[in-house]
Amino acid sequence: MNKFLLALLFLISFKGFTQSPELDDNTWYLQNVIINGEDNIPPVNAEITDITLDFLIEPYDFNSEMCNSLTGNLSFDDSSSSFSFIELYQTLSTCGLTENSVYESMYFNFYFSNQENLFSYEITMESDTNVLVVTSANGDQAIYGSARLHVNEFKLSEIKTYPNPVVNELVIEKHNSQSLNVNVYNIKGQLMFSETVDQNELVISVSDLKPGVYFFVFDGNNYRKEIKKIIKQ
Repeated sequence: MNKFLLALLFLISFKGFTQSPELDDNTWYLQNVIINGEDNIPPVNAEITDITLDFLIEPYDFNSEMCNSLTGNLSFDDSSSSFSFIELYQTLSTCGLTENSVYESMYFNFYFSNQENLFSYEITMESDTNVLVVTSANGDQAIYGSARLHVNEFKLSEIKTYPNPVVNELVIEKHNSQSLNVNVYNIKGQLMFSETVDQNELVISVSDLKPGVYFFVFDGNNYRKEIKKIIKQ
């Protein structure tokens, strides 16, 4: 009887983490957000080249990146190919371009405004590319592909951070002589501290941060804004 109860508890606890393997086998690139039947194609410019979505990024299940990070934990229902949010957060940085701010608000709101309900999902194959369609309870949809629709026109700044996870000191490397601004946010979007990187390598202390997930937002005049998720142990 005890073995049966243990097996039952295991199955219940495992249920929230099982889903179609194609979900976490791909980085998904946003192609369209359909709101009230209208298409909203993502912007492509010097600040934003791709809007990505990843599942099962430890220690969280859901992570989408634009100017900010949209991160949360999910509960999956395999029988209906659906999921719901247990918690959902975003960082609170600001896009440099107005069109990006407007689009990000609309895209993130697709999830925030429907997070009390189930999202269904479907993965299909089109021209050797996987397509993920996430549908909210009100019928709006976010459509992703497993490959980019375009070739990047803007070179990434090649900012490197290590180690990750980090205990006391984080190294930031850049390959540009221009100053780089660093804003550090916690998972709830609260600004923890800011730094300016003038030299090609900087070591910053993170010993005062509590263990958890933090988002390091990098921007500067000659850099495309980048967001890196750092785990503090």
